[in-house]
Parts: sequence; C-alpha cells; structure tokens
Amino acid sequence: MNYLVWVCFILCVGVVSIALISFKIEDKTVYKDDTRDYSTNWYLQGEDEPITLSYNENVKKDVPFSIEKKIDSDDCGQTISFLSADSKIRIYVDDEVIYEFGYKDERWFGKTPGSVWVFADIPLTGEGKTLRIEKVSPYDNYAGKFQNIIIGDRDKCILKLIKDNSIKLAECIVVFLGAMLLVLIVIIMSLMKQDSRSLIYFVGFVLVSDIYYLIETKTLIVFYGNETIYSIAVFFITDYSTGALNSVL
Repeated sequence: MNYLVWVCFILCVGVVSIALISFKIEDKTVYKDDTRDYSTNWYLQGEDEPITLSYNENVKKDVPFSIEKKIDSDDCGQTISFLSADSKIRIYVDDEVIYEFGYKDERWFGKTPGSVWVFADIPLTGEGKTLRIEKVSPYDNYAGKFQNIIIGDRDKCILKLIKDNSIKLAECIVVFLGAMLLVLIVIIMSLMKQDSRSLIYFVGFVLVSDIYYLIETKTLIVFYGNETIYSIAVFFITDYSTGALNSVL
C-alpha cells in the first residue's frame, strides 16, 4: 500500500512537470509587474547634486527634510509608492499638497503617527512641475531616511505590495492554523482535567506574535489604514509577548 501511494505521488509530480515544461499555454496571471523604479534623479531641496534612493541623512527631531524631482510626461497620472517610518509626511506638486499623513491626527498620548506604505497619485497635469516629499519626525534621524520608490498604476502598486509579502502572509496563515491546533489541544487537556496553563500562555504568545508579524508586513493598509492603532498594537504585543514568554520559561 505504501508503494502505491508513492507511485501515485511521483506520477502526479511527473504529469505536472511535463505540463509546465512542454505545454504552450497562454499566461493569464492577473498580476503583471508594470511598475518601474523611481529612485534616481532626486535632489535634496536647494541642492544641485542628484541623489539615488535609498538615502539616509541624520536629521534632528521636528526638523522638516525634503527631497524633490521634476515630473516627466510618463509620470503623470501614475502613483508613487514607498515605505515611510515614524514620520509625518506631505507630498507636493509645486505648492499643491497631493498626499499627507499624520498632520490631522488627534491623540491623547504617543508621538509617532506610525509607519505607513505611501500611495500618492501624481496629477495628470503635473508635467514639468516639481514633486517634493517632505518628512518630519518626532525622533532624531528618522526624517532623513528615504526608501526606494516605485511608480506605476495605483492597482499595480498595491498588488506589488501584496505579492512581495505573499510568503510572509502565507507564513502568518500557517502560524494561525498551528495556534488553532494548540487551542484544540488545550480544550482536550481541560476536558481531561490536565493542567494546561503553560500551554495557554504559549498559545497567547503564538497568536499575538502572529498578529505582530502580520502588522509588520505593512499590507493591512490595503484593508484598514489606521496606522496609529497598528503602532499601539505592536507596542502592547511586544510587552505582552515578553511577559507570556517569561511565564512559559
């Protein structure tokens, strides 16, 4: 019987391999990476020497820091996308604000608006104008950090973010399913009157760690964009995870 299982498995792998290698099938993949790199020919505001992203400069807290570049005709109507960490951000086309993050927040505590994956739309009438990205951080040496920037259709930029994190998202699903299995074991142990307190702590640790990892993929902005909530969740999860792990150990 064991040999039959292996024969069936090898046969299936062989058929799939032959189909992949020798069949000529039209590719109907929904996602096509039509985005392009947008990290070159930037300038520090007021400077003449171009820079290439990623870029890092030590900037004091609460001091604005900007980079800028001219908009080409191919850029008009496109979306720029990049990660911004622990900074308020405004993006201008000449003097028009086309994107902002963190300036309208009202919070009782905390300094940072959180980290956000930016999707900013360049106007169709932007050719020849200056695109400027301005950041201000409540922490030293954050406003001067700029990651690589891509540009493309808005939906393609969003799909790229999800696709680039697809393995991490799959890992989150696997960890969640493992946690559910542990929950089932806890229930069985409780029904059998066995002590399951350490396992309960461990299940909690696994679940909150999974949530933390999911938040850190930065893909949740596609579905819900309150980055302050994510920052608070990360803070408390880190604190809880430390306590839960110490309890288990």
